[in-house]
Amino acid sequence: MNPSVLRNRIFFIMLVGKVLAILYIFSHWQTQGFSLNEAIGSISLVLPLFTVYTTAMFRSFASAQYDEPVQESRNIRKINAYAYQFICVAYALSLLLVISLKPSGTIGYAAMQSGLAAVESAFGAYLSVIMSSLFKHD
Repeated sequence: MNPSVLRNRIFFIMLVGKVLAILYIFSHWQTQGFSLNEAIGSISLVLPLFTVYTTAMFRSFASAQYDEPVQESRNIRKINAYAYQFICVAYALSLLLVISLKPSGTIGYAAMQSGLAAVESAFGAYLSVIMSSLFKHD
C-alpha cells in the first residue's frame, strides 16, 4: 500500500475515533449518564494522547504541503497496512466500549477511569510505533 494513502487512512481513523469518543462522553453528560466533573475527567484522560498523535500527523501533512509530492519508492506490505488499521480501529472501539459501560451502570466512574487509562496505555505502545514509522518528521 502506498504510504501516503495509509497515512491518510490512519489519520482519518484516529481523528474520527477520538472525536467520537469525546462526543460520546459529551452526549452522556447531556443525558445525565455522566456528571459534569465525570465528563471533564474522562475527556482529560483521552485528550492528551490524541493531541500527541494528531500533532505528529499534522506535522507530517504540513511538511507535504507542496503540489508536487515526493515520490515514495517503497510500498508498505499489505499485512502491515491492515494490522495498523486494525489496531487503530480496535483502539477507538475499545474507548467507546469502556465509555459506554459507565452510563449503563455496568461499572462505576472509578472503574471506567481505570479502563480508559488501561486502553490508553495498552494501545499507546502500539500506536507510538505506528505513528513514528508512518509520520516521520522530515
